[in-house]
Amino acid sequence: MADTTPDLSHTDRLSVVVRFVNNEGTAEERLIEVRESLNKTGVGMANNILDTLQKNELDPDNLVFQSYDFASSMSGVFNGAQQKLTEILGRKIPYIPCQAHRINTFIEHGCEASIIISDMFSVMQELCIFFFEYKTIFTIIEQTS
Repeated sequence: MADTTPDLSHTDRLSVVVRFVNNEGTAEERLIEVRESLNKTGVGMANNILDTLQKNELDPDNLVFQSYDFASSMSGVFNGAQQKLTEILGRKIPYIPCQAHRINTFIEHGCEASIIISDMFSVMQELCIFFFEYKTIFTIIEQTS
């Protein structure tokens, strides 16, 4: 899985995460690198991902799936990173759209379309903050007693 986002200095950063099955048969995920992304084309992103895997001594031949957001530079079927990885490695590597990005986009558009939905998420956020602060204060009181 890979995605880019700008940092505080407005520099695009590529994060690369691997999902694997451990010796006990449990799926795990690990962030293996966050690096500056200078070339945001599909081929540039594919090369960055491959460089990251190789730098971390992970064999690209073990790559069996890939997952990105819906940006054309990542998911595009002709020039996206998913297609370029397939071409570079010379074999089909199935692409699975990132469901976290999908739900985030769904919520974003829902909030833009309806003040009721937007207000609901604002209330939910305030409730989360309230209960988090309550738990933190309660934990501090317990520790000092």
